[in-house]
Amino acid sequence: MKFFLIFLFLFINIFASDNCDKLLTKLSGKQKDREVFIIIDQTTPFSKHIRKNAVINIFALLKPKTTVNIFTFSEYIKGKSISLVDRYYFYPNLNKVQRYEMGKKKLRKFDECYKSQYYGMRKKLASDIYDNFKDNKQSSKKSEILFSIKVISEKAIKFSSAKQKIVIILSDMLENSIYTSFYGDKLKNLNIDKHIKIIKENNLFGDFDNSDVIVIGAGIVDKENYRDGKDFMKLELLWKEYFKKSNAKLINFSTELEYPLKERYY
Repeated sequence: MKFFLIFLFLFINIFASDNCDKLLTKLSGKQKDREVFIIIDQTTPFSKHIRKNAVINIFALLKPKTTVNIFTFSEYIKGKSISLVDRYYFYPNLNKVQRYEMGKKKLRKFDECYKSQYYGMRKKLASDIYDNFKDNKQSSKKSEILFSIKVISEKAIKFSSAKQKIVIILSDMLENSIYTSFYGDKLKNLNIDKHIKIIKENNLFGDFDNSDVIVIGAGIVDKENYRDGKDFMKLELLWKEYFKKSNAKLINFSTELEYPLKERYY
């Protein structure tokens, strides 16, 4: 009996959500002005502070007519690969003319659905982001960053019809794969031209279709320590060149954002 009631409750909620989607789409449309792509590197451990900083800034991008996608990637071993976690759409509200011309009953139903969807989506989005950060107890030997973001850019980002595309990469950006490695002494002696040549020879440039790219978590050694300034600058210059050649603009490259995204993108 208990199982049946739980199942019935879930079914009613799913049905209600579907009905609200139909109502919101019919009354306010489903135009997509902005699309946000969140890419989480599950080989990188993040401190609680950086996780919170990332989520707060991602939430600053959630204006109406925005679609959000969460992707994850890890080292390529059994049971791990590139995954689309979920997609979320934030509906536009009605303008004054639309509200004035709508009947009270329908308007009340719209407001209920709008509020339910908006806060429900925010809650689910935050939960999905936190749930997909790496467990600090897990260890990763490899990090397939170059190949992973190339695939996501070519299979998803480039095909988005949104007017504005923002890509948020949560990663230390320290490649360690069969192609090349940025770890240890290799980062201190990083030859940017050499690595760009390796990337080109292995067809690892992506196509981000004029997206803005924001990197959070860059250069983390572990959950509390970071690279020195010289190493960090080399790493940033390398990735800036990579994104330039992958049809994107690197807007931010840091361990955490020092300014709110809302000031730039609202």
